[in-house]
Amino acid sequence: MEVPVLELKSSQQMHSEMESHQKLLEHVTQIAKKKESDGLRGVVVSGYIGTGKTFFVENFLQTLEDRYVVLPARHYQQHEGIPYYGFKYGIADYISKIYNTSSKDEFQHFLEALKNSLGDSFP
Repeated sequence: MEVPVLELKSSQQMHSEMESHQKLLEHVTQIAKKKESDGLRGVVVSGYIGTGKTFFVENFLQTLEDRYVVLPARHYQQHEGIPYYGFKYGIADYISKIYNTSSKDEFQHFLEALKNSLGDSFP
């Protein structure tokens, strides 16, 4: 399964902020809707330092949280030797959010569904 990659090219591009980000959000939403039937599993937002990736995710992709799970997985240079650190961080943050906003029964149901989805090899 191919994961769409959005590469934010230059700081100047992103600093016409709201308009550029809104267009990018519309593009991501169109990709997601089009690929949903193909089993879209994610979108990667990548680019150089200072291009607005975090701003885009925190301010725009969060508007899609009612339809999609948004896992902001960040890369930290000090953790570059730890495989999948950013992804682990994103999952942990998401599970913490579910834990803090769910009842005990809802959270238990979430964990059971997660474990079923991940399969028997997941601890």
